Amino acid sequence: PNTFADSIPPAAEIFRDPNILFHVAWFELDDDEALVIDVVPPRCDYWMFVLHNRWLESLDYRYHRISLNDSSAVLESDGSLRVVVANRDPGHPNWLDTAGHPEGILQYRWIWTKTYPVPTARVVKFGQIRAELPADTPTVTAEERKRVIHGRQQHVARREPVT
Repeated sequence: PNTFADSIPPAAEIFRDPNILFHVAWFELDDDEALVIDVVPPRCDYWMFVLHNRWLESLDYRYHRISLNDSSAVLESDGSLRVVVANRDPGHPNWLDTAGHPEGILQYRWIWTKTYPVPTARVVKFGQIRAELPADTPTVTAEERKRVIHGRQQHVARREPVT
């Protein structure tokens, strides 16, 4: 758990679209832990990270930030990406919310790329997240986070209207 293998998983090879590389890692986190992921995203048409349950169903995207992509993530000043997976908001711009799930699947995809970087991941105590990050890492307030979630809810409502 909490690591990405260096090789492409067998299922990805079997069902592989030659233009899409996807990779999964199993996460297991206690309430006082977070998973910090680092990678330099490749030059590609699209990339994303998303959280799933064990049946590869995405977690509740209407009320929780369970995915990031190349247009919603905030990159570091050097072009790298840092993602924080936790069950509560650490104030990091690239927080993925486990939506109350202590375990599940973290998936990433690189689409139309020639390079395939593998992210690194490490478990840290929730209270130590800020100490693990560069000093210039921005903070997202609770009010800013509410606006992001509200915007997501509006997009979902347009895509999946309630009848």
